[in-house]
Amino acid sequence: MALAVRLCHQTAGHLAATSPDPLRIVEQDQTARDVYRVLDCLPEGDRRILILFELEELAAYEVAALLGIKAANARVRRHRARARFLKIYQEKFPVCATDVTRLRCENVSR
Repeated sequence: MALAVRLCHQTAGHLAATSPDPLRIVEQDQTARDVYRVLDCLPEGDRRILILFELEELAAYEVAALLGIKAANARVRRHRARARFLKIYQEKFPVCATDVTRLRCENVSR
């Protein structure tokens, strides 16, 4: 069965590449640089919240414990920081609505 799957993915007599598309890698790197530029523009509190939640992928209770606040407060701060982040991002790097949605859904490469 595995051989059948590989044979179905042949292109011009060669097996399809399993490595990521180089253009996709460049786009991800550029997006990551853009994200870090916007993070640098944010106030320290917003930057800290977004890094802990989005890049470190910590839960609200973990962020709250680190910052000495309640989990509900951490979630409110994350919501506000995301709004400020998106506003600055859209000002610096005008994008269409689908790109903004993608930013909300994808993790940024570290």
